[in-house]
Amino acid sequence: MERRSGLKRKQSRAPIVLRSIATDDDLEARPIHPEWLLDGSPQTRARSLPFTDTASLFGTIWETTAGRFEWHYAGDELVAILEGEVEITPPTGEPFTLRRGDVVFFPGGQIMHWHVPVYVKKLAIDAVGTSARLRRLAARIPLARRVFKRVGAIREHA
Repeated sequence: MERRSGLKRKQSRAPIVLRSIATDDDLEARPIHPEWLLDGSPQTRARSLPFTDTASLFGTIWETTAGRFEWHYAGDELVAILEGEVEITPPTGEPFTLRRGDVVFFPGGQIMHWHVPVYVKKLAIDAVGTSARLRRLAARIPLARRVFKRVGAIREHA
């Protein structure tokens, strides 16, 4: 069946409902890349949201304690601050502060400087491209996860 726009309708699928995503009782340690740390020793935890493997988006609940660090955005990311606050300095050098309830879009291919004075928790939504699908697959296989991290580190230094 075609719509007037000429696009075909996708087969109807049930929505995925995630309840109580703001809870933190099941977050696991996910340290910030050591080379990205600028000051402090932030304690970072996160969990991936259980979308389907074929979804065009993936989500993460992520939190960290006080610290300063770089965040490298390989792809586009939409962030909603759930708790706390963070001051972010983009490449343009004009810092801005995000607090609970704020939403920001980060275009991919940039490095932002994050300063977390005390604590921040975010919901991050990312578009899934081929490399993101490979990362998700690699996260499920311990050896593949180590290889993927090494390849990523080599690419960053190249």
